[in-house]
Amino acid sequence: MYSGQYVGLQVVRSYSKYDLVVCPYHDDTHPSGLFWKESGDYYCPACKTSKKIRELLVDMGREDEFEGYAAQIAMSFNLVTIDDPMRSDGFVPLTEDEMALGYLEGRRIPLSVAEEHGVMYSPIHEELVFKTGVGGGWVGRCIAKGEGPRYRIHGPKGAFWPHTAQVAEADRIVLSEGPFKSMMLSTIVEPGAVSVASMGSNPPLIFWQTMAQFASNLLLIADNDDPGKKFAAECKRRLPGIRVFAPKVPFDEMSQEKAFDVYAQIFKRSQSLGGF
Repeated sequence: MYSGQYVGLQVVRSYSKYDLVVCPYHDDTHPSGLFWKESGDYYCPACKTSKKIRELLVDMGREDEFEGYAAQIAMSFNLVTIDDPMRSDGFVPLTEDEMALGYLEGRRIPLSVAEEHGVMYSPIHEELVFKTGVGGGWVGRCIAKGEGPRYRIHGPKGAFWPHTAQVAEADRIVLSEGPFKSMMLSTIVEPGAVSVASMGSNPPLIFWQTMAQFASNLLLIADNDDPGKKFAAECKRRLPGIRVFAPKVPFDEMSQEKAFDVYAQIFKRSQSLGGF
């Protein structure tokens, strides 16, 4: 059996065979989406959208979890844990754990910046915690060595991180793939700009819907690897007008001085391309 909640849908009412959900494919003020638990099929009679489980997971930014759903072993993959997904009483300040502080230092993220972004630490799972702003959900980044997923998603993904960023009021939105790059970039972007992350190279539909409103003000700084290139290509396809740059070295691996220089070059280049 599948679950509309863990696919990332907003369930309004659950029945024995299907979940009634808010349709993510149109402005669904009167919930009309139908998610069939046995097959994972999705259909909305209001906008006539029909999706198979894999297509739905791709649109919701959860393609990586498809195999977990298909095998029906939800308790063993990274969306669901034996803990309450929304439980946060185990989170502690970053200053209470040396490993968390050491990891931030290694990623060149000042403690003050991480604290300003609301980052906390989960001793139980040895994860840095990033709140998504959706129903109390959060994403945990494992910082301990070992096998297993790097990120664990608890609740629906948000449109971007940090969810508190005032993107509608920004002169420029500097977009990156993850919270560490976003935090680093937040220390060097010019006044009037905000730095946000997509929380991975496979964001949910709500991310594309939100960013489409601001496409002309977007500057993407992507990783120069296969996932980064794939994400950059998808951004170019879905967000006309976006400016895309892929430095050879990720920003969260640069020194502060180097990051300032590289961003200055990127900003100058974006303006020469008919940017903002």
